[in-house]
Parts: sequence; structure tokens; C-alpha cells
Amino acid sequence: MKKLFLLLLVLPLAFMACSSDDDKEPGEEDLDKMTIEEYMSKDRKFKWAGDWNDPDHPKYKPEYATKKYNPLVGVWHKENTIINGVSIFTEDYHYELYDYDPDTKYLKFRNRIPMEAMNDKVYRNLYGSGVYGFSSSGRLLYINLLASNAPDGSIIKKDKWSTWKRLDESDYILPDK
Repeated sequence: MKKLFLLLLVLPLAFMACSSDDDKEPGEEDLDKMTIEEYMSKDRKFKWAGDWNDPDHPKYKPEYATKKYNPLVGVWHKENTIINGVSIFTEDYHYELYDYDPDTKYLKFRNRIPMEAMNDKVYRNLYGSGVYGFSSSGRLLYINLLASNAPDGSIIKKDKWSTWKRLDESDYILPDK
């Protein structure tokens, strides 16, 4: 009877030892439970978690075959900068750059770049990898640019984050294409 009691006492502990956080280093923070503001508060090591638009990735969904995973879709203006530029992440999986005149609200097309890969924390295109996150309101986007195909272990510097504000349709005039 004592052996059965001991087995019942130890068995739950054995299952706890096999929990899903086994892939974390001892003392490593759970980044998925952090707000973007907490994440940006210190330098962190970069880790590429794969492309969610790749059919072989575990986070891939069948609807990504016709509409790529892209939570960044929208028109974004980089705040606190002399350069008046606007970036548009498009439904058709591109990144478009525009010059922005805040007085006339007119956008002048500059460049269009295809996106290469994306997951819930990083996008990749021709120019590099952007680590990103949204404010709780979804109105602010924070981006930290790294070199193209940055290797795991690259440092995401806390002082390199830029803030982008989502623009409403009344904030800009898009030229005809």
C-alpha cells in the first residue's frame, strides 16, 4: 500500500518534469508571455522561429495558401524622424515604401519589395529581418531591423527599436497605380 501511495505521489511530478518548457534554457524568460514593451526593455538574443507561410511549419494553416500570414497589413508612419516616409504592408505580401507629405497627405511611391518569410515576431525581405511587435491597442508597431537572414544569437539592441503609427485612410492620399 505504501508503494502505491508513493507511486501516486511521484507520478504527477514526473509529468510536470516533461512539460512544454523543456526547450528553454534554465532561467530563460518566456517571450510569448511578454508584452512588446517588456520585450524591448533590454538587449535580447535573436532566434528565428521559421516561416509560418511554409507548409512544413507546424503553425502553417491551409488558408495561408491563398492569403499569406501577415499581421502587419496596413499603412504605417515612422514616428520621430526627419524622413517623412510611410510603409505599407500589403495584402499581396509586399512591403511598399512611400515618401509622405504631411501637409498635403500625398504619398509618392518609392519602392516595392516582396516579403520572403514571416512568423509572429519576425518578417524577412530583401533588405533584412525585422523583429516586430504591436502595442496592446494595435495602433503602434515597434520594429527592430537586423541584417538580412540574421543568424540565431544575433543581438537585438534595446535602443534600436523604432515606433510606427498606424495611419487611417483619412491620414493619407494614395496615388493611382
